[in-house]
Amino acid sequence: MKKILLMSVVLAAFTASAGVAGPIIPTTVISEFRKQFGADVTVRWEKIDEMERKTKCYVGHFIQDGIWSDAYFDESGDFVGIGKNITADQLPAKLFGLQQTKFKGYEVIEVYEYYLKDAETPVYGLTIRNKQKTLFLKIDELGLLSVVKQEKFKN
Repeated sequence: MKKILLMSVVLAAFTASAGVAGPIIPTTVISEFRKQFGADVTVRWEKIDEMERKTKCYVGHFIQDGIWSDAYFDESGDFVGIGKNITADQLPAKLFGLQQTKFKGYEVIEVYEYYLKDAETPVYGLTIRNKQKTLFLKIDELGLLSVVKQEKFKN
C-alpha cells in the first residue's frame, strides 16, 4: 500500500511539473551565464518584456556566495548587469539618510542593489510605503533619488 501511495505522489508531481513549462531561453544567454558564473551553478530563468524599449530581457536567479543574485542578459546574450536584495542599513549612509529625511513616515519594504556591466557604482531600487501608498524609488549612480512609480491603497 505504501509503495502504491508513494508511486501516486511521484507520478502526480511529475505530471504537474511536466505541464508547467518555463520560458525558452536562448542558448547564447545560457552560454554567457555559464561563462560569467560557471557551468555548475543552478539557475532559474525568467523572461521579462521591457515595454519601453520593446525588447526582451532574461534574468537568471541563482545563489552566489550564499546570497540570492540576479544576472541580466539582453536578447543577444550580452551580459547587462547583476543585482541582489539588500537591507536598508546596507545602503550607503548618504543614501540611507536621504531616504530617511525625504520620506519620513515610510516603511522600507525592499531594497535592491544593481550593478550595470562594468559599473563601479550601483543603482538602487527602494520600495517604501506608508498608510496611503507604496512608492518605488530609484537612486542612480550620482545619488539622485526619483519616484519611478506610486500605488495608492484603495479604501
